Amino acid sequence: MNHRERVLLMIGIVLLGGVCLKFFIYDSQQLTYTSLEQTRDSASSDLARHQQIMLRSAQVRARYRQLKGQLAKVEAKLPTGDEVPALLTAMEQFTTRLGMRIISISPGAAHAPDTVAADAKSASATSSAKSPPYSIMPLKLTVRGTFPQVVQYFHDLGNFPRLVVVDSIAVSPEKLPQLIVSMGAEIYVLDAPTATPAKTTR
Repeated sequence: MNHRERVLLMIGIVLLGGVCLKFFIYDSQQLTYTSLEQTRDSASSDLARHQQIMLRSAQVRARYRQLKGQLAKVEAKLPTGDEVPALLTAMEQFTTRLGMRIISISPGAAHAPDTVAADAKSASATSSAKSPPYSIMPLKLTVRGTFPQVVQYFHDLGNFPRLVVVDSIAVSPEKLPQLIVSMGAEIYVLDAPTATPAKTTR
């Protein structure tokens, strides 16, 4: 083997080694690197999504606590059925405190909210339907007072310790400066909790 053939052989060996290095080592490592990059990108995407979920979860918990507090404030203004007579007495005292006179006060029978009744009918009144823990008692009230007293009455009614929703008002003059104010209102009454029968043991 002459010098030229030896040189060509060495060059061939080097080229063969380079080809083997590329196909068996470099390409394999490149595939591994690409796979790790994809795994990293997927993990980063999952991390960002989980961070968004955690952020929304904190916001939802804060909103839940806010709504729970608001609900507790509203429920504190709702009388129970046993407290309705005291509520009517408080309304009478509230009216006379402003120098007005109650002509008539007529509470109606408590009933479930109309929207709940409609939903119950549309759902064929399934036994699994859960009614809200409150009912509505209509109230018709007629009072007499001057115009400033009437204005003050409705202004102070917003600070009444119980929730009274006025849905209709009719004002008619009597002997000036006296006015007759007839109003329809709704009082939301908390239903008494149902007692759970005690389990008997033998």
